[in-house]
Amino acid sequence: MPEKPKFDLKSRLTSVRLAIFLFTVIALVSILGTFIPQGKEPMEYFSAYGERLGFWILKSGLANIYHSPVFILLLFLLFLNLFSCLVTQLPNFLRKWETLGSRDRLIKSGPLLTHASMILILLGALAGLVFSDSEDLNLQEGDAKPILASPFSLKLEKFRINYYDREETQVSDFLCEVSLWQGPARIEDATIKVNHPLNHQGRRIYLVSYHEVPTLVRRAVVRIIPPGQEPGEMGLTFGRREKVPGLNLDLELKKYLADFRVDLETGEFVTASMEPRNPAVYLTAYRGQEEIGKGWVFLKHPGPVPGNTLPLAIQFVGYEPVSLVNLYVKKDPGLPLIWAGFILGTIGVCLVLFRLGRKPKV
Repeated sequence: MPEKPKFDLKSRLTSVRLAIFLFTVIALVSILGTFIPQGKEPMEYFSAYGERLGFWILKSGLANIYHSPVFILLLFLLFLNLFSCLVTQLPNFLRKWETLGSRDRLIKSGPLLTHASMILILLGALAGLVFSDSEDLNLQEGDAKPILASPFSLKLEKFRINYYDREETQVSDFLCEVSLWQGPARIEDATIKVNHPLNHQGRRIYLVSYHEVPTLVRRAVVRIIPPGQEPGEMGLTFGRREKVPGLNLDLELKKYLADFRVDLETGEFVTASMEPRNPAVYLTAYRGQEEIGKGWVFLKHPGPVPGNTLPLAIQFVGYEPVSLVNLYVKKDPGLPLIWAGFILGTIGVCLVLFRLGRKPKV
């Protein structure tokens, strides 16, 4: 009987076919991860794909495919394949090292550098998948929160929007002015822009989005229209009585709602959304210590409002919003390896292309 061929682990690990197979499978899995949203809440999958298919997507791990054991195993096998190829080629390269000129040494290093770069990139990707950490931070101006359970905290000092034009129709930048703290000590001030994260000791902090706080404003501006007098504007802040110029009258801002609605079940006044679709303020008027009127005043509907007992005509004409900013914090220990691999790979590819471009000796 003919002998069965022995299993050669070395030839299997260094097989080009294995590398092509792994590259193909990783590409197909990545395509699935592109088309299927990753890391969403379960109800979003049930809503988008139906109960049965949504359950299967969650159960199979397709909703978090890049952190699944299968994807990590594929990357690890590709790492073994490339590492085995490098280890196999290196002794032969070193044996020829003494016989090569300095230029040939440099040129023939290209393929080895390319293999080494891919190994570094895979190591960085694996380290990131296994050991990375991230979190979302939602901050109002003046708020401070710890960063990834570290001794550092981040405080949002101010959020602002820059425009190209005076009419404020074209946005040029969204900016977060922040400060970093370690306990009671302020250690750094920085500005975070879209696509320009803050780097701090391996943690990258990105600006993701913002919206106005729907029940809070920094300042509301109202127009006072006294009978027989010229209208005038004044600013109001929460919890503070402001003297109305020229009148024996004080006004206090009690409430703000971005999208005023009446809850039909409870009869309470609520905001229907986070968007300023129907902004309104609730004001109280005083003469001395006596309350003499109160009521809602609407930004987009300046006419009379039922139930408003304010003693004179008041219009809500503007406000300074308080912004709620969403920041994304990520710590990825594999990122330095990926960058090192990218730089090494660029050098290796340049050397390979230079080698291919050389004319053969006749």
